[in-house]
Amino acid sequence: MSFAGWKMDDDSTTLLVRLAYNLKELDMYVSALSLSLSLSLCSYLCISNNELSGGFL
Repeated sequence: MSFAGWKMDDDSTTLLVRLAYNLKELDMYVSALSLSLSLSLCSYLCISNNELSGGFL
């Protein structure tokens, strides 16, 4: 396998694939964490606004 003229051995290719996989896993974790935080913040804001207005959810 070669990238832009670089010759890569099996160990280098394996390392590159592992690093790419780890980045994908990290991105999935960050996306899930972001969604969870967004939902928590939305719930908090909805409850806070509801309490201030004296209404029901």
